[in-house]
Amino acid sequence: MTLCAGIALGDDALRAVVLGPGGAEQLSVPPALWRSRSGGLVVGGDPAGTGAVYRDFADRVGDPVPVIGPDGAPRFGADLMALAAAGLLHHATRGLAPDQLMITYPAAWGRYQTSILHSALAATWLNGIPTGFVSSPVATAEAAEAVGAIRPGETVLAVDVGGRRTNMAVVAGGVGQARRVVVRSDTDELGAVLLDRALAAHIAAHSHAGLAEPTDLDALRALVDRARRARKDLVRQPSTVVDVPLPTGRERVRVVRGEFDALISDSISAGVAAIAHILTDAQRNGAGVTSVLLTGEASRTPLLAERLSTRIRPGALFPADPEWTLPRAAADIAANRARQLRAAPPTPAPPQRLAHRVPAAA
Repeated sequence: MTLCAGIALGDDALRAVVLGPGGAEQLSVPPALWRSRSGGLVVGGDPAGTGAVYRDFADRVGDPVPVIGPDGAPRFGADLMALAAAGLLHHATRGLAPDQLMITYPAAWGRYQTSILHSALAATWLNGIPTGFVSSPVATAEAAEAVGAIRPGETVLAVDVGGRRTNMAVVAGGVGQARRVVVRSDTDELGAVLLDRALAAHIAAHSHAGLAEPTDLDALRALVDRARRARKDLVRQPSTVVDVPLPTGRERVRVVRGEFDALISDSISAGVAAIAHILTDAQRNGAGVTSVLLTGEASRTPLLAERLSTRIRPGALFPADPEWTLPRAAADIAANRARQLRAAPPTPAPPQRLAHRVPAAA
């Protein structure tokens, strides 16, 4: 049985899906690296914990300026991303090398970023593993077609609500030709981090925690992490309670969805306006978009679905697990590639040439 894997590179998380004899397994880690006891860099620590020496390097792949760690050690963004991706997959596969690996990357990347990341992966334990790359919007369209959400050849708008921004791309093709991105844009006015920070400020204002010490980055990260968990709770239920640690104990702050909607209303409106704008541009340029596909964990936000349903046409499609759409699509592409290689007839060996024997001189 083959072992195939897909990795989605995001600025909010790195996610892997592994397809093997036991079915599908998935694992998510923050885009951060910690110093191990042996002195190396490891992935998978607590996103709100202390000790992370490199963070937020997802946007630095291909950047000629290195990322400087708190110990003064410089590392290039591609090397950090390669270490994080390799560490994530090592955890997900329990150290077993996959037969095929596919990685999704942001639509804004070009061949330079993918080639430099591919070279950086060669310096990890993934060296020698067949690895391919596919842009996130193309993977989104292929995943939608695979489950019958869109028809082959439809032109779609893929919208990925990431951590720090929302990426949008019009994807065409699919019937007798490879899918391709024809128009792309992004906005930093909508992202999971903005939503989490707005909720964190609300929680701080309604507790005795306060934000009087903005230089205490670890405390701020811990508060934002609690706000992130509360936001995810509000997707499934109308209210939630957040435990806020205080020097004298803990304080419980109750948050209802209506309060949260009011906090994020401007950000959601700005994101919906950006989506509507790229749809208008696509139609003006003759690209008839038939569906809008949303991915990313923050796309679960109920207010976003409500605003989109009243503002844009065609309707938006939300996968059941939007944060896992990309890594699962990448894993499926890897599995298809493995099946094609198994089904391909073996390449005949080239005929061996017989050495011409020269008679020995008398």
